[in-house]
Amino acid sequence: MESATRSDKYAEFARAFLKLAENDLQRAEAALERKDWADTLFRAQQVVEKAVKALLELNHFFESTHDLSKHFLEIVVRKEKEDVNTMNQILETLEWFAGKWQDTRYPHISKGKVVLPEDVYGQEQAMEAFQRAHSVFDAIVKVLKKKYALSL
Repeated sequence: MESATRSDKYAEFARAFLKLAENDLQRAEAALERKDWADTLFRAQQVVEKAVKALLELNHFFESTHDLSKHFLEIVVRKEKEDVNTMNQILETLEWFAGKWQDTRYPHISKGKVVLPEDVYGQEQAMEAFQRAHSVFDAIVKVLKKKYALSL
């Protein structure tokens, strides 16, 4: 009985992460519409992070860090037999977003100067980030439905 309760908690956390990812996707779209490129990138990175955390939860793994490529590779990609291309695309997107959670929120050094996120990121990067986030969100929603019978 205890393991069923524990599994239920993983599903609850997965659903919660997925809902947060959906909310961040809406926020990313709003940031894109108001031409706040750095915030679009931040929100898009959050979509990917939280959607991936939903999938990790259903594999009975929780991670509090932001950059999840290593854990995703070890826990999901290596044991996935059906949706290999989808998992590899998600992994590639995770790697593309690595570090962006920080660079899009805080001043940092670029080319020897202290810069603000809004001085670094532009429309093209924001649009790519949003498209990547939307694609990963949709892919993970499909996997969660198909493989784990989980939906929002």
